Amino acid sequence: MPVNAINNVSFGKKTKSTQKNDKRQYFKWVSQNQTNDALKMSLGREVENGKYIVASSATKLAGLTGMLTSIISLSYLKTKAYEAISNPTTKEEAFKKLSSYVQKSKIAKIGMVASACALYTSFVINEVNRKKADKTANERGFLSEKDKIKMKDPQENFLINNLIYNEHIKG
Repeated sequence: MPVNAINNVSFGKKTKSTQKNDKRQYFKWVSQNQTNDALKMSLGREVENGKYIVASSATKLAGLTGMLTSIISLSYLKTKAYEAISNPTTKEEAFKKLSSYVQKSKIAKIGMVASACALYTSFVINEVNRKKADKTANERGFLSEKDKIKMKDPQENFLINNLIYNEHIKG
């Protein structure tokens, strides 16, 4: 006797309509989970979240700008160094130009490292914000990351997210 279902889990072939429904439910769950995370970050802690967002954005912008500036200046200095080597008027003058370009490239490399540190700081700021939001998530009616990990059944996760979504968005 073939077994088609155990504990309401079907092992039979799925029809196209049930597959479509499963996909819709999955995409609905992804959307609601994303909404839960966005609301968890801000609802009830809007000012604090805003400060973290501005700080993170500023450090990210500074890091990206510094990184681009360093890369452009390094490529410019590299071409200038090649020009100094290929078209020397005297050996002393070529050496002076080359040493100044090497000195400037060291500064540009230090700028690149500082920019990488700013980008990392932006990541750290985002993580601190997320951890603080997780601490008060349950008090404000949201699921924390620990709560999501504890749920082994996706249906349970879906139902709880649906309730949270309906309470905060539709309600």
